[in-house]
Amino acid sequence: HMRVSAVRVEVARSGVTAERVDQQVFRVPQEEKGALLMALLSDDDASTLVFTRTKHRADKVARAVERAGHKVARIHADRSQNQRQQALEGFRDGRYRVLVATDIAARGIDVAEIGHVVNFDLPNVPANYVHRVGRTARADASGVASSFVSPEEAPLLRDIERFTRLSIARAEVPRTSPAFEAEIAKSDRVQSTSARRRGVGIRGGR
Repeated sequence: HMRVSAVRVEVARSGVTAERVDQQVFRVPQEEKGALLMALLSDDDASTLVFTRTKHRADKVARAVERAGHKVARIHADRSQNQRQQALEGFRDGRYRVLVATDIAARGIDVAEIGHVVNFDLPNVPANYVHRVGRTARADASGVASSFVSPEEAPLLRDIERFTRLSIARAEVPRTSPAFEAEIAKSDRVQSTSARRRGVGIRGGR
């Protein structure tokens, strides 16, 4: 007699985000996103996958993360297959704590336990949000997905919430975090220096 073993297969409906992911939204001006990322990175030591919309932004974010003392790698369309492979392997084995990626390059990312997915920029396509946050909560791990939403990205957030049929929890921006304050002070110094070079008066308070 042939034994038949039943196999249970679960398929997520399109537009459904992974259930074990804690999702949160930070409403923050574009120029404070870098400071917010540093504050979240200083909170714990979880492996963190950061999504940006463009290659240029990915490079900029990676440089800032490195300056803040975190091991970081990046993957985007201008990186060779070899560079992407090395970045991915380094992230997988813990050599890099942070991986900065664009959607185009993120297709092949398969890392078992990513603690934190950060949407530095919201994706233009709601389905990409589902793919991004699904990168965390693989296997039995649960993860956190944080989205940074500037005022001009509010319509994208509405589209994502409609698509996923979820109202994503709003989180408090940790403006009193030392890492947040240090990053804001750093960018103020850079701006005032470049303003001086251009002979422009230094702007008043934020």
